[in-house]
Amino acid sequence: MKQIFAIACTAFLLFASTLARAQQQRPSIVGRVISASDTSPLIGATIILQNVADSSKQGQAADENGRFRFMNVANGEYLLKISYIGYQNFSKRISYTGEMLRLGKLELKEGRELQTVVVSKKLPPATQKGDTTEMSASSVKTHKDANAEDLVTKMPGVMMQNGTLQAQGENVKEVLVDGKPFFSSDPTTVLRNLPAEMIDKVQVFDKQSEQSQFSGFNDGNTSKTINIVTRPDMRNAVFGKAFAGYGDQDRFSAGGNVNIFNGDRRISILGLANNINEQNFAIEDIVGATSSGSSGGGGMGRMMPPPGGMRGGGRPGGGGGGSDISDFLVNQSSGITKSFAVGINYADKWSKNTDVTASYFINSSQNNALSTTSRQYVSNSTIGQFYSQNSSSYSKNLNHKFNMRIDHKIDSSNSIMIRPKLTLQTSDGNSNLYGQTSLENNLLNNTRNDVKTNMEGLSFSNELLFRHKFAKVGRTYSVGWNTGYTDNTGKSYLYTGSNYYETDTISSEVNQFSDIQQTGWTNTGTVSYTEPLSTKSFLQATGTVSYKPNNSDKKTWQYDNAQSAYSTFDTTLSSKFESYYLTRGGGLDYRFQTQKVEFNAGAQYQRATLHSDQTFPSEYKINREFENILPTAMLKYNFSKRKNIRINYRTSTNSPSISQLQEVVNNSNALQLSTGNAQLRQTYQQNLFGRFMSSSVEHSNTMFLMFGSSFVKDYIGNSTIIASKDTLIDNSISLKNGSQLTRPVNLKGYYDMRSFFMYGVPVSAIKSNVNLTASFSYTHTPGSINGRTNYAKSPSFGLGVMISSNVSEKVDFSLSSQTNRVEVTNTLQKQSNSKYWNQSSRGRATITFPFGLVLQTDLQHQYYSGLSSGYNQNYLLWNAYIAKKFLRNQAGELKLSAFDLLKQNNSVQRNITETYYEDVQTTVLQRYFMLTFTYKIKGVIRKPVPAGASKQG
Repeated sequence: MKQIFAIACTAFLLFASTLARAQQQRPSIVGRVISASDTSPLIGATIILQNVADSSKQGQAADENGRFRFMNVANGEYLLKISYIGYQNFSKRISYTGEMLRLGKLELKEGRELQTVVVSKKLPPATQKGDTTEMSASSVKTHKDANAEDLVTKMPGVMMQNGTLQAQGENVKEVLVDGKPFFSSDPTTVLRNLPAEMIDKVQVFDKQSEQSQFSGFNDGNTSKTINIVTRPDMRNAVFGKAFAGYGDQDRFSAGGNVNIFNGDRRISILGLANNINEQNFAIEDIVGATSSGSSGGGGMGRMMPPPGGMRGGGRPGGGGGGSDISDFLVNQSSGITKSFAVGINYADKWSKNTDVTASYFINSSQNNALSTTSRQYVSNSTIGQFYSQNSSSYSKNLNHKFNMRIDHKIDSSNSIMIRPKLTLQTSDGNSNLYGQTSLENNLLNNTRNDVKTNMEGLSFSNELLFRHKFAKVGRTYSVGWNTGYTDNTGKSYLYTGSNYYETDTISSEVNQFSDIQQTGWTNTGTVSYTEPLSTKSFLQATGTVSYKPNNSDKKTWQYDNAQSAYSTFDTTLSSKFESYYLTRGGGLDYRFQTQKVEFNAGAQYQRATLHSDQTFPSEYKINREFENILPTAMLKYNFSKRKNIRINYRTSTNSPSISQLQEVVNNSNALQLSTGNAQLRQTYQQNLFGRFMSSSVEHSNTMFLMFGSSFVKDYIGNSTIIASKDTLIDNSISLKNGSQLTRPVNLKGYYDMRSFFMYGVPVSAIKSNVNLTASFSYTHTPGSINGRTNYAKSPSFGLGVMISSNVSEKVDFSLSSQTNRVEVTNTLQKQSNSKYWNQSSRGRATITFPFGLVLQTDLQHQYYSGLSSGYNQNYLLWNAYIAKKFLRNQAGELKLSAFDLLKQNNSVQRNITETYYEDVQTTVLQRYFMLTFTYKIKGVIRKPVPAGASKQG
């Protein structure tokens, strides 16, 4: 696999450099389009450069900062034309003499000009403008009460998959509003609290890092981002809603949001309280800040998520030991949740040169969950061995999250960006489980666990970036300093009663208290310098130093019946461990850019030190040194304004986390022990990623193709020992027959491949947009079982279709279906190979009748086949409501809604690892009825009339 990567990358670099040399470029014309009223960037504005002599034209769309650049321009007289919906057209005559021409800020005034419009072609549902896919909100119809999520998911390639927003086959990490952060990086919060009627355009793009945006060198650290461009008339308005509802079984839901947009100053407040599983906040807000590995180099870690509710392949990063703070948390990702949350978002321009955004969010949640698990192992030595489990859990979590960003332009040459983040969390929970292991219907063992936990966590990070531009165009330098600090403490009470069935029944009991404290620091400094070699090529030199120390102290006491206290210190379950990961390196990158071609290539030398130091129960120190060359390359070719291809190659290194390194046993499940491994090495990862995007006005279609592959050297996987008899491991860990011990190890042979295809086209016969999708992924994951290596191979295929209406605001419907087929093969035990299917279909219609009556029905069908006995499902979830609007401007609404009318709702998930596969079924919310009153808030903020001006009207 490494040879394939090397050959592919060499061919790619040779082709790219040959293509780059063939391109010619002249100095450029640059500028920035902004609103005259509030100086905000007019993202997606259309800029036309027309040659006066021969009337030839070039066109562009303004980027997320309102900027544009014309390359390869011949000398002469030109007419620059700019247009944007809701603004007056702008035109300016310019003379170009061959030197760099900076037009500065070009202001457009609000107001619409009457024009004669001739419609000759139906526009496609989305258009391609460079790397940005853009959809005009006016090109699709939604019902009057639709939110941003309803509108965005009508965009080609955008879908909501298991509660996660995906665009073009990747998870969306952030949603911006007019190019600015809105409630940190939680897409759900933005989309469910902004009405669709305020949206002018929706843009999907890969947001680059702050350093990349400044230097123009793509470091590969991108995140899939959606930018919502608001309508100009909504940028000085007050809008929102308030609602309250109550139903049978004491179900309730209340909340609301208000948005005060006044030019540059924008304040949004939201709140919610319910016990119907509506959580408008990110999952990390309730899981906590857990320790993780460190990385170096520029990597593209994005993976296309598995289809449906299935998880394929192994777990990149491997398993962990017993000292992870997440072991002191009760899972809250399923079951039934009661939530209370309040948040505020603030954005403003404090001065001409200072932009500020900030948000604060507090949420409290309580979760109850019941689940059953059926697990089958894949080793030859464990043929016929199964593990089953029934569990119940309750957790209560409180989370505070604060984010801020300050951009300050010191002068025309210097700027600074500061971005602090702070999270405070507490979590209390308890869980009970019964688990048993059987071999060919013979019971080997069983256990009953009762766990009570308490966790407190603090996480702080800050990104500081200073940027300087020299007088010479393209010459810059920047200094970045990223800091981070985590402090987590956890307490756990564990009671376990276990039975082991051999010739005689052997019983054991554990009653213990554990205390864990984990702290970690991150300090990363980066210096970058760019130098123009010509008007078409640039060089960047970069130096980086990163120091990341962590420490973990776990203490365990056993219960002493004589003293009625946890007073017996257990040295076998206690450990004090420290580690640090130090990297230092430097590199060179070359960039070549024309209007047709953009090419980056470079390499970084990195030297890394991984140091581990255990001081209790035994003392040892391990010091490892690593040296690596980290090459990177990127090629983008523009076939036209609406068609391009991009290929990226990235390498990166990752260190094991402190929980993977610390060798202390986790016995929270007496049948399934785990520990760390201080001998772990860093991993070296190669990523190849490509995509092709195209939109055609002539044929009104949109097409997207993505492909990617990863290869990991020294992959951190799991080594599992499953005891077939009583076994003593490392002279300290006792395994009874049928029980197991798992520890992370470095393994060879991990790689994956993935692809995603989407084709969207409007169908006039049904007045709807049709999106067709296809996906493929393959993972090859190594694992060790009883000393033998198993390779879990998991190819998966997916086909999907979505039809979204474009009829009218009064008739809004969508139909979708996604079918996935997953195959699992194992090299050790072919009897464990399996195939399974999942089909998820949905139909939703909203019809608005006269006299303010609204009817909505929503049908979701789930079909599972090939799972364990009792886990295959075929059910229909039917939700519906009828509403009556009243009051002035229909601001009030009374709605009667029904959830799960057929009482069939269910939750099933298959998980695949290199050592086993399992099916998990979890309790979910079922049928209830609710009556809800909603009041819509909408107003206009009128700007004060300047002194001395006369009022008209």
